[in-house]
Amino acid sequence: MNSKNILKFAVATAAIALLCATSGRVYASASINVSAIDSNYLQLANGQMVPTGDLVEVGDFNISDSSIAALESGGNVSDPNYAILLSHFVPLNAISTGLIGDGTSDGTYTHGYPGAIGATFTGSNPTFASTPIYVMVFNQANTVDNPPTTQVGVFRGGTAWMFPADMAGGGVSIDFDDANVVPLIGSYVANSLVDSPYNDLEGSGYSTVNSFELATVSVPEPSSIVLVAMGLLGGIGLIRRRRS
Repeated sequence: MNSKNILKFAVATAAIALLCATSGRVYASASINVSAIDSNYLQLANGQMVPTGDLVEVGDFNISDSSIAALESGGNVSDPNYAILLSHFVPLNAISTGLIGDGTSDGTYTHGYPGAIGATFTGSNPTFASTPIYVMVFNQANTVDNPPTTQVGVFRGGTAWMFPADMAGGGVSIDFDDANVVPLIGSYVANSLVDSPYNDLEGSGYSTVNSFELATVSVPEPSSIVLVAMGLLGGIGLIRRRRS
């Protein structure tokens, strides 16, 4: 091998080694702490607390806030619109999920309780840097579609609810107690009588609490599905009859 070929081989080998080292590099993750305790809670459409263990996700949307809000009408998200909502949501990472009741404590209550969250989410996706933080809450504890979700909420805050500019190790805390939290899917209920560890139903001295309420998700009833199927079969039969 002559000197020129040796030089080319050395350069190519170095480039491949650099590429492998870069692709295999392990980055730190940004830390996003989400809390909802003390004065604002998360409640279901029937006024009860969102049960301990129900799913929470942190991420971003690739559609505008107005487009998100338009998917809800009269406190309800149709099943097709719910599918659209999920298709435009990008989680912080594949496991950026928390649960209602995670890690909550006020000094007296050392366990998680319904309607509250105190979870930390991590992820190193650089595309999230300095973008708005969205929180999605579901009324079930597994994946977002198994079993089917029947209630969902989408919330974002103002300038405080932003992913850190350094997604390789930055951190930020967001709180549902902030006055500028906007429910894009769902609603805000002031002075709710919902049962919580902070109101008189639990003997803590507060007659009411404030809550963020989830919207309902319409799931087609079995009878409706049967009618649609019968209509499709009837249409197919009519087409065949005309062709014959």
